[in-house]
Amino acid sequence: RAARKIKQPSCESLAIELGQRIGLWLKTLEAFDATRYDFIVPIPQHWIRRVTVRYNQAEVLAENIAYTLSIPLHRRCLYRTRWTDKQGTKTILERRTGVVDSFGCKSARKMKTAKILIVDDIVTSGATAHEAASALRKAGAKRIDVVAFARGVGAFNHRKV
Repeated sequence: RAARKIKQPSCESLAIELGQRIGLWLKTLEAFDATRYDFIVPIPQHWIRRVTVRYNQAEVLAENIAYTLSIPLHRRCLYRTRWTDKQGTKTILERRTGVVDSFGCKSARKMKTAKILIVDDIVTSGATAHEAASALRKAGAKRIDVVAFARGVGAFNHRKV
């Protein structure tokens, strides 16, 4: 339920709280070391969606995780190279093919040998995170990890009639 709610601009306060809690949780993990990362980068929206919705839950989560962990946030590093439909009702195959080459990286010089933590709201097939990481890798990033608020399960393997 919270995963659906944080997608709504009216529930931004929930995304703020969840971002802070994710940051605090990461601090408790023995395997997590915040000093390992140069930047936190949120999954961006296409500029049309950004202008019309004016709210990006991944960015709100990333902002609060970055603040809690004292890692710089690089919110305009990644950008969408083209419009992609929302992933929520797509099959695994449609998710994977629909986001291919849909990200670019503006700050290639800053990304050389950078260690980055990507933040997304929900990871189901991993296609979006994979493509975002590919764009950062092409720009020279050395290490890329992903953290998300929720892990989607049971992605549609076929269309419901």
